[in-house]
This record gives sequence, structure tokens and C-alpha cells, in this order.
Amino acid sequence: MNKGNLRIILAALAVVAGLMKLFIYLNTPEQMEFHTTEAGEYVDSGNVYLQMGHYDQAIEDYDQAIRLEPNNAVGYYDRGLAYLDLGQDERAIEDYDQAIRLDPNNADAYEHRGVAYIELEQYKRAIEDYDQAIHLHPNDHEAYNNRGAAYAKLKQYERAIQDYDQAVSLDPKPTDTYDNRGNVYVALKQYQRAIQDYDQAISLDPNDADSYRHRGMAYKKLKQNDRARQDFDRAKQLEKTADTLR
Repeated sequence: MNKGNLRIILAALAVVAGLMKLFIYLNTPEQMEFHTTEAGEYVDSGNVYLQMGHYDQAIEDYDQAIRLEPNNAVGYYDRGLAYLDLGQDERAIEDYDQAIRLDPNNADAYEHRGVAYIELEQYKRAIEDYDQAIHLHPNDHEAYNNRGAAYAKLKQYERAIQDYDQAVSLDPKPTDTYDNRGNVYVALKQYQRAIQDYDQAISLDPNDADSYRHRGMAYKKLKQNDRARQDFDRAKQLEKTADTLR
């Protein structure tokens, strides 16, 4: 098969995957109940564009929803998601501020504002938001995982591990929690425990290049250079494959 045909096939597969993702999104219980007001319809349309990665169109629809209903907390929250995906963290925070003002019990708004604060390296403010998110939703594993990341940035490693432990107890499937906890164990020079976490991350997702690389670094610290090289090589191979598929 020549490279031109391969690119066409990969592009077609990407389109199909996007449509399947959109179909699944639209048929979740949360999305089956579409809004009936005009503003709500713009929010729904914006959500479709957001899922497709068409952020400018999504923001236009959220803007219109907010113009029609200035107190539409959902419109501000969803527009914040679009700005966050675009890396416009300050604008995202402004929208989350408004969403929280209009709906103080929106745990997701606190959690995503915390993500924006982490991106801006305002870790203490991020932790405050995750505290509130956890207060509102005590079983939210992502909030614990993200708060653990903020504690890790502040080098409060024991607190970070406690949060990662809680996240794993609530949901043992996400690989990033094991990878994050492994990184903290590396910072604490507990390399064997780090490797155990990277092992678990890789068992859950054998295509996770970051976990291979991080495990390789832990092996290197233990002077197990052959294993380290194997992991580094595997990480490079996975990254090369991912670049080809883009």
C-alpha cells in the first residue's frame, strides 16, 4: 500500500472515529434531554461543536446563548471549557467565575477552574477549588487526582500521594493517576514503588508512551540500564506511531 492511500484511509478512519464519538456523546443520558429554550438550543449546538473540536463555532453559539439569557450558568461554564481547551486560561477562569456566581453548587466549574489555575501555576488557588469540588462531590476521583497534581507541584508529596490513593480507590482504571503517583515516588526516591505504579499504568494502557518513559527514568535511577533503554526505545516507538497516525 502506498503512502498516499494510507493517508486517505487514516483520514477516513479519523472522520469515522469523530462521528462515533459525537454519536455516543449525543446519546448519553445527559445529552438526550436537550434544552427547549432558544438559549438552550444554542448551548446544545455549542456542545456539539465543542465535541468536534470546532471551538470558534462553539464559542459563537455560547456567546449567543448568553446574550439571550445573561444568567445562563451553563452557557458560561461550557464556554469556559472551550477557552480551556484553547489554552486561554484567563478567559476560562472569567467564565467559571460567572458560572459559579450563578450556580455556587456547580462542582464541575470549581474543578475546571482549578485546572486553569494549575496551567497558570497558581497551585494554591487550584487546591482551594478542588477542595470545594470535593466538598460538593466527595466521590469525584478526578478532583482528587487533580488536587494531588497541585500538591505535587508545591512539593507537598505526602498530601499528593494521599489524594492519588483516594482517586485510585474511587476509580482504579484511569492510567494518569498511577503515572502521577509514580512521578511523586520518583521525587521521593522510592523508585521501586514508582515502577509498580508505572507497571499498572502500562497494563491498563500498553500504548502510554509517557509511562514507559517515566518507568525508564526510574530504572535508570536504579542503574538497571538495559531495562531503562528498553522502555525509552518503546516510548520512542509509540510516539513515532502516534505521529504517523495524526
